[in-house]
Amino acid sequence: MTQGVGYQFIFIGDPTSRLYEVRMYDYAEKQVVYKKNMWGDVDGNIISFNYIPQASEYHMIKPVQVNKNKKKMCGYVLLLKKTS
Repeated sequence: MTQGVGYQFIFIGDPTSRLYEVRMYDYAEKQVVYKKNMWGDVDGNIISFNYIPQASEYHMIKPVQVNKNKKKMCGYVLLLKKTS
């Protein structure tokens, strides 16, 4: 990610899951974002947030969803970069 550039991250999980969580870490493995949604929340299975990195470096993004009834689940991850 590039320092000072705006990004929008979107995670869309399986609608039948109970818990949705996204953690983002910088290159030094310091957690910079933590978002958590539960099944009954208004946003439900969608986690979205804006992020502007403090330095140009790699980041690690860990989306998680918990579902007791399904072993194989899918979801969508989008990372959008703001352009002029």
